Parts: sequence; structure tokens; C-alpha cells
Amino acid sequence: MKIKLLTVSIFLIVPLLVHSQDDNFYWVEDKKQFFEIDSTELLIEVNITEQNKINQLKSDPDISNYRTKNSNTTQYIVKQTRSLDFINRNQLNSNKKVYPAIHERGSGATAFITDEISVKFFKEPDLKTFTSKYGLETVEKTSYGAIIFKVLDSKSTLKIANKIKENESVFWSNPNFVHIINLYQRVNDPLYSNQYYLNNTGQTGGVQNIDINAPQAWDITLGCDNIRVAVIDDGVENHEDFDGRVMPGFTAGFNNTNGAPLNHNSKGHGVACAGIIAASHNDLGIRGIAPNSQIIPINIFPLPPAGQNFAGVVTNAEIATAINWAWRPDRLNSDILSNSWGGGVENSDVTFEINQARTQGRNGLGAIVIFASGNIQQFFPGVTFPANVSGVITVGAIDKNGTIWNYSNRGPQMDLVAPTGSLGSGDVVTTDREGTLGYDPGEYFNNFGGTSASCPQVSGVAALMLSVNPNLTETQVRTILQQTATDMGPNGFDNTFGYGRLNAHAAVQAALPTISGPTLVCTTNSTFNLNNLPAGATVTWSASSNLNISSFNDDQAVIDAINGMVGGEAWPVVNNGWIEANIITDCGETSVREYFWVGRPPTPTADVDRQPIFYNLSLDGVPSEICVSPMSQTGDFYAGGIAGFGHSFVNHWETDAGSIYGNSSPTEYSAVTVNMNNYGYRYIRVRAENACGYSAWVTRYFDLVYEPNGCGPGGGGIGFAMQYSPNPVAGILTVDITPAEKAEAQSNEYLVTLNNKYGKVVYTHKSNDLCHSIDMQSLEKGLYRLVVQKDGEQHIAKIYKD
Repeated sequence: MKIKLLTVSIFLIVPLLVHSQDDNFYWVEDKKQFFEIDSTELLIEVNITEQNKINQLKSDPDISNYRTKNSNTTQYIVKQTRSLDFINRNQLNSNKKVYPAIHERGSGATAFITDEISVKFFKEPDLKTFTSKYGLETVEKTSYGAIIFKVLDSKSTLKIANKIKENESVFWSNPNFVHIINLYQRVNDPLYSNQYYLNNTGQTGGVQNIDINAPQAWDITLGCDNIRVAVIDDGVENHEDFDGRVMPGFTAGFNNTNGAPLNHNSKGHGVACAGIIAASHNDLGIRGIAPNSQIIPINIFPLPPAGQNFAGVVTNAEIATAINWAWRPDRLNSDILSNSWGGGVENSDVTFEINQARTQGRNGLGAIVIFASGNIQQFFPGVTFPANVSGVITVGAIDKNGTIWNYSNRGPQMDLVAPTGSLGSGDVVTTDREGTLGYDPGEYFNNFGGTSASCPQVSGVAALMLSVNPNLTETQVRTILQQTATDMGPNGFDNTFGYGRLNAHAAVQAALPTISGPTLVCTTNSTFNLNNLPAGATVTWSASSNLNISSFNDDQAVIDAINGMVGGEAWPVVNNGWIEANIITDCGETSVREYFWVGRPPTPTADVDRQPIFYNLSLDGVPSEICVSPMSQTGDFYAGGIAGFGHSFVNHWETDAGSIYGNSSPTEYSAVTVNMNNYGYRYIRVRAENACGYSAWVTRYFDLVYEPNGCGPGGGGIGFAMQYSPNPVAGILTVDITPAEKAEAQSNEYLVTLNNKYGKVVYTHKSNDLCHSIDMQSLEKGLYRLVVQKDGEQHIAKIYKD
């Protein structure tokens, strides 16, 4: 008879909960969220007062998880096929309630609709009238403004929640679900060399530099002890590698233990995450990314039975209340919320409180909310809730070779990835609960992994960023992390890697205060401002040797150039000019430097290549010879590298070959229209100008050749031939002329001319001689132009003097 009664009590809930497939929804603010009923798993709520009986139920082999609701009420999750045995064995027929599971459509996330509703009013009504109208009892007013009601008819929870949303002035009304949430894991500091995710040298078999560039970031800062990182997890307690920086926190649910692990069943997932974020650099164990940060433990995992260490059972209100405690300035005032967990169905309470943290935390600058993307890509191809909430920084997992892990959830909400280990046997070394309470005996754990280990890496880097610039808003931190990530996969953002691999050094560098000022300094009174200076900071200023600092205060300095225009005639060795601010705060010292151009453009050595950051005025691409025929009358020239330190120069051109005109970039490119009468050695030159003055000219000489019968070699059709040797020549150059007809040998005169590269005649002889010997021993090395002419016809050759 008891069995029949039980069957009715279980399955009467399903048809009363929903009436048709279209009714399988609840409201998340103004959006319908659809779900499916799954009666294979049940939540059985038991009201008893005997502690021995409660302990007996918690250890029952048929339960997979439990939640303590209050001092008299506990909820147990049991497979439906084992529920009868569980109830009968423990004699629970008269003091129980039974609720089926639901699966959120599209994600498969699991939750239970019990007899509680969460409502947030735009304006709170008279609660006595309201509860009477809908058959409710008030359970509690939450710290984040929602009110939890109990439905008198427990079979009507969903119907009443939806009716309130559709008919009352409320921000939301949804069931106060009981969720199953999951921890995303597998389950000379002497261990630092094993932390490949911080600095990958291939020491554990991975690809060099597949890491987050942590040592380079530490050159800037090790963080600050006034940055508070909430580790929302299964609890954090002190450890030898935390140096007393674990502060009192908060525990969700019935029993507040200030964020500490609840009992010996907690393996220490929160402690492992906290070590990645903030372990001390103290010669003991590992190195945390932000070793000076304070750790705020937030425990949202009422503990499961022994052996079920990666899941917890908790309501919307309990999660939202924990987040509320974490960020509120009048409570735990955390700057960063690190979340290596996820699961449960989407709901308004948690979404609202995440957004409150992001917009109202840090006294209005916004707390930084970071979530692991999830470890169930094989079962649900998308980012899990709450990591898919807009504005959350979502972190996936790559291996030490840079390949996305197959378990790592991904999708359009992805922001970053970070290196971590596999599921089941990870290789991330981190802190463990001390003694025998954690994963392994001892104080450290060598086999952490999953997106659980990726998320705290981003949290640690965010702590470093806020240490150097606490003025950053939540949006600025998120944007910097995205823009400084090392791109992976396809160029730009993609759904697998997001914006790329976390880059600690680039992110911290970009977070520093910035100096703004002119890009060109000529003489006196150039003002530079220091932006986003942290409150209470003091600044000392310095400048390059070609500058004087004439006046300064903490956020501004005025500089003068020494001796006026000091750009001068020589190239700078490393740079042209800079000013640097050394910023001193309670967190230590950091420096920022700004480069700019000082004085007029320099006179470069045109043949010497310089780094692109320097001004390099040269005439690259100028040919040594331009052959002009009626079909070809122009030559193009290019003056390269027209900018230095963000300052642009204007180029001016001259030539003796004809006219000059520019193309689409007239200050950089120019073309010459040659004058048909200006044969011989010609030049084109260019100089640069800025507001401080001119550089010297840079000149290129070229040979302008006219061949009326075409510009190919030999000049076909000319009535004589010419031979010369040797070429190159060190001493005597021999020139032999062969007339087309022997009878012409003595009747024609030939003009032989040799010009240097500047067009100067160094040898000339006119006669009917057919053989010429030109002594070049005393001439400078370089290019010469040999011309033999007769009756307007000519042969031209380039001669090289060794």
C-alpha cells in the first residue's frame, strides 16, 4: 500500500507542473526559457529533527547529492529507480516532498522546481495582500533585493511564478530552482619550474612560449595587498603558501562558515584555484600570478557525499546571495570574482547579481567577473551558464602545445584561453589542502587541470592590472585583456579561442597610466600629462639627455630642448627623445615612458638601413641609369621611412632632369618627367621638413641616356661599333671603334668623353683615331660614363673604376 501511495505522490507532480509541451517554460526577466521534464532523477525533501537520522540519510548509498535547506529540512537527489528503496529503507513516507528534475532546452543543464519562487519587484507592494492573492508565504528578503516566497500548493510553483511575471510589475519572477552545479576540473619556489602555464620553456614537453608571459609581467608588478579576489568555489582556507592572506568570507546556504571548506569531503578545489591566483613567492612551493593579493573565500558548494566531490546542490537565491556578499562594498568588497564552476539552468537571480557586480562593484567602477567556459563540450557544444552571461570574461582551455582541449566549451561568448591540463590526470601544479584533507597527502597537488585552472590565471592577471591602475573600469579591464591576447587559430576573434591566449605582460603594460603630450619638441615649454594616476600616488620625472625638465608635479611635467633644435646632423643611438614617470604607490613602483621627436629631421646616411621606428630618408629604388626613348620619358623615385615616433615629416624634391610631380603620397613618392635635352649624369634630391626646420639634402645621381632607336643594348642601326676593356678597370681603359665601312675610317671624327658620377668630364678627345687609351689610375673608384659620338650618333657604356 505504501508503494502505491508513493507512486501517486511522485508522478502527480509532472502533469500539474506543466499542461502541454508549449507550457514548459519559465521567465528569465522578459525572455521565455523552455525546458524538458526528466523524471529519471528526483529531489526528495525530508523534514526531520533528529541529527542521527539526518547523518544516516546523508550517507545513504542511493543518494548522489544533498543540500541542507535549514536546521530541520534536507533535500536529497536520488535516481527514480532507487527512490522507493531509499524512502522505504529510511521510513520517509509521512514527512517528504518529491520533485522531478528539469533539463533546460538547448543546454541540458539540470535543476529542480520545488515550492519556492524568487520575485524582484520594481516597487514592493503590500506583501500581506500579495501573498494572499497568490497563495504564498514569505520566506526571506535577500540581500540583493529579491523576495523568496513559498507556494502553499507545491504543485503550482511554475504556474504561479509565470502568472506573477505576466500580471504584476516585477523585474522578474521565476522558480527558486535547486541547481546541480559543477566544479570545472579534473579532479626559488621549488615547484615553479613545473608551472609551464606561467613560463613554458618546453620543460614538461610542451611547445616553448605557449604560456601567459607571467615573469615579464612580474618585472612590472607583483600586485598589491589591497586588491581582493573572491574565489567563488567550494571554500578556501589558509595555507603555507598564502602567507595569511585568506580573509573571512561567506558560505552560501544554511550554515555560514565564512567561506571555509565545510568538512573533510571537500578535496580543495577552491584552494587549488586560489594558489594559481595568489600563492606567495616565498621559496616554499609554487608561484601565484598576483602573490600579494588578498583571497576572499566564497563557498557555494554544500558538500556532497564522500566520493562526489565535483558537484553541489544550491538554489538561485543562495548563489546570488553569495555573489552579492562578494562584491558589495559594505560587505566583502571584492575587486575580482573568480568562478571555476558552472551549471544549472539560466535564471534571473544569478544573472542580475552578476550584472550588479559588474556595474556597481568597486564603488561604481565595476567588479571583474571571470568564469570558466566549462568542461562538457562533448555533451553540450556551447558556453555553459553563467559563463554565457553578457559581460562575463569567459575562459577556455588549451594544452601546453597551444591546441584547444576537446573538453573545453566554446562559442560566441568566449573571451580568452589559457594553458592547462587534461581531465582526469591534469599536470597543473598548485596548492592543496594541507595534510590529508586535500587531493593528495601533503601541501601541493600536481594533477589539477580543466578550465578550472584556466579561469584563475585570468583572475590573477586582472589583479596585477588593478594593482598598477586601480582606476580602470570593468569594461576597460575586459577590453585590455581581449586586445592584448595572443591571437590563436584564425586571425581575429573566433568561437574556439575567443580573442586568443592570455598575455599577462601585455595586459599589465596596457593597464599602466599613460603619458600624453606633443609628438614633436622644438625648443621650450612642451607639456606632458600623466593620465589615470592612482589616488595617493607620487611621481618622479626623468627625461633623455637632450632635454631639461623645467617644472613638474605628480601628474604633469614641462620640458625644454637643450640648445634649441637638437635633432641635429646625426642619428640617435637608441631613440630621439623620451620622458618617464616613476609612479610610487602603496603597491610599489612602476614606470611609464613616452617617446617623441626632438628638433628638425636628421641628415641620414641614405645607404644605411635603419629600424622602422627611426626616420630614414633615403632614395631607395632610384636606378643608376634611366634609358629614355620616345615611348619612355619618366622615372619613379621613393623616399622611404618618413615618420619617427609618431611624428610625420614633409619631403621636398628637386632635380635637374626635368619636372617633378607626386602620386597618391606626394611626400613619400615622386616621379620625374625627364627633359629630352638633359642627357648625361643628373640628380634627384629630397630633404625633410618639420615645424623645427629642415634636414640636409639626400641626393642620388643617375645616368640619363637617350636612345632614339630604343633602349635595348647596342643601339641598333648606328654606323659604327664600340668595344672597351677591361671593365672594371684599375689602370688603362682601351676603347676600339669599328666603322661600318672601312672607307669611312679616316674621313670621320669621333668624340670620346668620360664623365664621373657627378657629370664632370674627366677625359675628352675628338679625332679620327679608332683606338683610344684612357689612363684612369688616378681617378676615384666608382661609376663612370663613357660616350663615343659621331654625327649625332652615340654609344654609351658604364665603366667601373676599381
